[in-house]
Amino acid sequence: MSSSDIITYSYPESPYAFKMHSIISLCGIKNYRNVPVSRVLPRPALAAIGVNYRRIPVMAVGKDVFCDSQAIIDYLVSTSSNPNIIGNASSDYAMKLLGDTIFRAAVGAFLHKH
Repeated sequence: MSSSDIITYSYPESPYAFKMHSIISLCGIKNYRNVPVSRVLPRPALAAIGVNYRRIPVMAVGKDVFCDSQAIIDYLVSTSSNPNIIGNASSDYAMKLLGDTIFRAAVGAFLHKH
C-alpha cells in the first residue's frame, strides 16, 4: 500500500477522525489525502465514491472503503511497517479496551453537553 493511495473523509470536530488521523501519524504515513466533509448529510464527496454512510470517518484505499473507525485502525496497524505499534500483548489489549471505554465516555459526555 502506498500512502498516496489512502484518502480519508472527515470533519475537524470528529473525535473518531482525530483518533484515525493519530494512528495514521503513528504509522508514519505522510502522503495521504484528506477530503473535508460536512458534519451533516448530504456529503457529495462520499456519494461520488458510492458511499451513503452517515458516520465519519471513512477511509478509501484503492477500491476498498472502510466505514468504521476501528476497522480503519485495524487495517492501518496490520499494514504498517510496525504492526506492534499499538501492542498485541494481553496487557496491551486490556489498556486498549480501557482507552476505548474512556474515549467513548468522554465523547458521550461532550456530545451530551453540546
